[in-house]
Amino acid sequence: MIRRGDILLLSFPFTDLQTRKVRPALVVSSDSFNRVNQDAVFVFITTKEYSSPFDIRIDETHPGFQKTGLKASSTIRTSKLMCLEHKLARRRLGYADKSILRGTNTALITLFGLQQAPDKPTN
Repeated sequence: MIRRGDILLLSFPFTDLQTRKVRPALVVSSDSFNRVNQDAVFVFITTKEYSSPFDIRIDETHPGFQKTGLKASSTIRTSKLMCLEHKLARRRLGYADKSILRGTNTALITLFGLQQAPDKPTN
């Protein structure tokens, strides 16, 4: 089963949906979603450096880098996400550790403008 935090090699479509490229991607959909759907939500990973609040840089010196299965320092592009079928995954490279997932969560919250609901309604 595909799990949240897995880093997979998959056939990822470009924005035009006409061209595909095999690249690593991070699963960001929940395990409960992944269990009951043929699709999962992925964000792509690139070796290019970007520095927006929506990008997470993982350098080779990061303590969790070896667990990712990536070959070089990379950037998680949370603004480049797609819902794709599980079967497009070619193989599992590794997984993102808790600190990488925390950074990804923060970037997704920023991207979508999500905030926690207040404990009590405000008047």
